[in-house]
Amino acid sequence: MLDSVRRARASNWFQGTSLYSKERKETMLKAEAEIRGRYSSEEFESLKRNVFGISLEKRAEVAGLSQLYDASYRVLSRNVGISDL
Repeated sequence: MLDSVRRARASNWFQGTSLYSKERKETMLKAEAEIRGRYSSEEFESLKRNVFGISLEKRAEVAGLSQLYDASYRVLSRNVGISDL
């Protein structure tokens, strides 16, 4: 939900598209406020940044998938770097 709010906010709540509605904006802001109320400021900021509160790298480590993460990250980061040229 927080990721949806972030995307909507970044696109000015989809104004000018068929996705925009005042009710949708209010509903998203209400849900964000409700989620914010459950966590400390630090925890909430971490959730916003990392979706589940911890980075993808840390989640892979906890799940015992560090080798898979390392191999995938190298391939992905190399491909992203190439496409930046």
